[in-house]
Amino acid sequence: MSPKSTHASEINENKVLSPSVISRSIIDFQDVEHFGTLVSDETWSSSDNVHIVACDVIVPTGITLNISAGAIVKFHNDRAIIIEGTLRIIGSSIDPVRLTSFKDDMIGGDTNGDGGNSTPARGDWTRIEFRDNSDDANSLIEYVELSYGGSDFGCCPSYRYGSISLYEASPTIRNTTITESQNYAIRTRNSSPALTCVDMTASNWGIYNETPATVVNGINLYWGSGSGPYHPTTNPSGGGVEVSDGVNYRPWLSRSCNAPTSTGYQLFLPITRR
Repeated sequence: MSPKSTHASEINENKVLSPSVISRSIIDFQDVEHFGTLVSDETWSSSDNVHIVACDVIVPTGITLNISAGAIVKFHNDRAIIIEGTLRIIGSSIDPVRLTSFKDDMIGGDTNGDGGNSTPARGDWTRIEFRDNSDDANSLIEYVELSYGGSDFGCCPSYRYGSISLYEASPTIRNTTITESQNYAIRTRNSSPALTCVDMTASNWGIYNETPATVVNGINLYWGSGSGPYHPTTNPSGGGVEVSDGVNYRPWLSRSCNAPTSTGYQLFLPITRR
């Protein structure tokens, strides 16, 4: 990619790239590439066409990454956003944030410029990962559509990521859809996330809890089927994504929590007094 310009935070007064910069954003025809460790708070907004995670982005302790309503974020293969500080992805019901594969032409256009010769697939990218030093109290994922994540660990196929992976971290996730994950929609370890109105569909697993003694509260979520998630012993007739031990999934929602329930129009009839 030939950069059109470089993010202002990288340039000193002499218009020379600072050698001390460890995270960069490159702007190319209104698409913005991100990689490395953030050195200050950042906001990724919808005013740029597409935000591209070209290599892993790390949000360190004391730093906040904000991704605002309407933003589109696409990930190169096997890439991730890793949170040790604060992540706030806040869309809206009419303008969600979309996190997807670099190959996904249906959202944000043909970003990889191959004329439609590639198609997205489960596991194209890895995860949003919250680590044990992340800021639970202020981290929020709300009104987000997340697709094609949850790949295997590159060197060790036996280790499988969740599209959202929580390691002794308990952020708030609500009004969010996670779909087309290669492995898990959400993977947890010693975590108690606050989950409200989360849909998990078209994936092998919904929630996989590595540490069942730390129970994840997953009530009133949608698992891709009106019969609930599949569990080999506690819900063998469930037609939805699979759920592990250590997840409280009853009661579940029988339909999507985030699908529109109307056309968006309201009909007002006059009241006639007699």
